[in-house]
This record gives sequence, C-alpha cells and structure tokens, in this order.
Amino acid sequence: MTTFTSIDFGEGLEMGVSGPPLTEGPLPALFYFALSAKDSLCQGPYNQPVAYLSSRRLRVFSVTLPFHQPPLDPQDALTHWAQAFLQGHDILAPFIHNVVRVIEKIAQLGYSSKMAVAGLSRGALIAAHVAAHSTLVQYILGFAPLTRLGKAREFREFAPHSLIDAYDTHNLLARLIGKPLRFYIGNRDERVGTASCFSVTQQLTEASYQSKIRSPQVELVIFPSIGYHGHGTPKEIFEQGAEWICQKLEGP
Repeated sequence: MTTFTSIDFGEGLEMGVSGPPLTEGPLPALFYFALSAKDSLCQGPYNQPVAYLSSRRLRVFSVTLPFHQPPLDPQDALTHWAQAFLQGHDILAPFIHNVVRVIEKIAQLGYSSKMAVAGLSRGALIAAHVAAHSTLVQYILGFAPLTRLGKAREFREFAPHSLIDAYDTHNLLARLIGKPLRFYIGNRDERVGTASCFSVTQQLTEASYQSKIRSPQVELVIFPSIGYHGHGTPKEIFEQGAEWICQKLEGP
C-alpha cells in the first residue's frame, strides 16, 4: 500500500513523498512523474511502480505536472500545453528548472543517497529533461515515453514550431551519455510513437559508443501493445521497471 505525505521545498511546486520519513536520513530517492503529486503516488494503475516499491527502503517523490492539478482533468493537460506553447509561453523550462532545484535541496539536506527519475508517458519526457539538467540524477526509467513533444496528438495539427521541437528527447543525447536508461513501450504505440522511442534509444546508444563507452547501458523493452492507441502499460511491465530501478538505487 502506498502512502502520501505532502511536502514543500519551495520553488512553487506541489510535491509529495512516499516511503520512510525524511527524519530517517539519506536513502535512495526516485522522482516519479505521471499526474498530480498525489495521484502519481496513490492512483492506480498509474502508481503501480510506486506500489511495487512500497516495501523497499527508498523514497519516491512526486511533483504535480503542469496543468495536472485538481480540479483540472489530466486528459486535457497536453491540450493546455499546446495552447501555451503556441502562444509563445514555454511552460516546461521553468518547471524543469524548479524540479532540478528541489533535487539539489533534497541532496543538500541529506535526504538522499542515490537519485533516479522515472516517468509515464509525458512524465517520462519530463524525467529525461530533468536527468539531462541534473548531475545528481544517475538513472532514468520511462514507461510508454513521449520522446517527441510535437508528435503528441494535441500538437500534430500545428506546423513545426521551434519552441516545441526543442523538447524532443533527441536534443538531450549529449547530456544523457553515461546515465543508465531503460524505456518500455508497446510495439504499436500510436499515442507517442514506438518508432520515435526506438530512434532516441538507438541514437543515444550510438552517441555513447562514440564517446568511448563500449557497452552503453541504454535499454529498450518492447512488449505487445495494449489499451487505447496501444499506449497502455501492463502491471508486470511496471513491476519489471520498478525492480530495475530499485536494483540500480540499492546497488553499490
């Protein structure tokens, strides 16, 4: 059973944490991005990685994604994102910056030992950008990851836009080299694009190899698609990913 404790590290972020109290000192920490802070930790099926990790000695932090705060419907969130970008408002840059600042505070206060990020769909896009901008984040896990913001349905009717295209995960390759990464995606995910996800992992592998990493720790697990537009993630996949990240955080 997952728990939720609201926390405030400033930076204008709505946050929560599940796991041992902060008073118990440094422990492995995972930032998980999916919906609102509370729903990411408590609402099934989105919280299944968190539920799987609930018996382990680590903490899972969550942050409310832009336009995911109640009473807004998370189904409409990417529509709000698209409208903001097309009006010239970059809503993601300050959000990512603030998350990175909070990660730094958590480390400075002695609440974390190792640090990883994970995300579901659009949350995986955020996780990748946070990892790319924080030297403290060591591992990255993504379920059904959105890797090209402009390929999301809410953005497809618009002409190419430099502000939107800047958030393609392909632009992060140099910053992600050396950070073990594992993505899970359905073999026909029409919501975020299986091909786009494969492209990112292939290019990151090549960039890592060219940087003298002979066995890049970049993994892509493709499973039979389920759910609407093939964008679902089954419980066993959530648990596989959670176990992988747990082994990374608990290892030497």
